Amino acid sequence: MQVAITYMAKWRLKEYHNYVWTNCKKLINLNTGREIKKTLNGLTAGYWINRKFIKLTDMSSIVELIPNNRVAANDPILKLLDDMLPEWARD
Repeated sequence: MQVAITYMAKWRLKEYHNYVWTNCKKLINLNTGREIKKTLNGLTAGYWINRKFIKLTDMSSIVELIPNNRVAANDPILKLLDDMLPEWARD
């Protein structure tokens, strides 16, 4: 039996786009599909990302909202391709 869970990603790391936070504040590695747990290194809370410990206090400078492709796409060719999609294939 298999159970599938779908998360909506809202934030990501600027340097590592495969690490995203969901609306329910879980950090997910998109390459492995695993949840990354918040840990303590000494007395400092943070996450281990690519064998590097990143403190929670440093997170605000390296986290960004995931851009909406429809808003960020100012390219007329991409807009033309989007208009060519059938209605059921659009977001």
